[in-house]
Amino acid sequence: MRSHRGAITSAWTNVAGARVHARVAQGPPPANGAPPIVLVHGLTVSSRYMVRLMRQLAPHYAVLAPDLPGFGRSDKPRRALSIPGLADALVAWMDAAGLDRAALVGQSMGCQVIADAAARHPGRVTAAVLIGPSVDRLARTPLAQAGRLAVDTVLSPPSTALI
Repeated sequence: MRSHRGAITSAWTNVAGARVHARVAQGPPPANGAPPIVLVHGLTVSSRYMVRLMRQLAPHYAVLAPDLPGFGRSDKPRRALSIPGLADALVAWMDAAGLDRAALVGQSMGCQVIADAAARHPGRVTAAVLIGPSVDRLARTPLAQAGRLAVDTVLSPPSTALI
């Protein structure tokens, strides 16, 4: 794959007979030893959701964002995958993509996926960043989560909308 530094391209990888799509932004050569960054999307979205973050990180790092199985352009699995199943699929994709180690960044459900991957494959993960973990153990139902969101929205000062 050819790309200009910072340009986002698509890459396809065969993982156990399934096609996995990923967005890739080639950063500078890793002269500083920085590992690549893998961005993992949340539920109901795909790697497309991570494009703005990729653009911010790409001038400094190699950044990859796969579509987990059943999301985005990746093939759908024969059955829905659990969080451990998605974590296994992520690590299998890293293998197929030639990534020995990476810093993982998860968003929403992606937090659970990378936390599971890091717990079971610690040698593969140089760092784990969790953005908006999706389950609050004190508010596990969708209604309780919606209530928390409503309260947070009302109590957040208007100035935070400018950030």
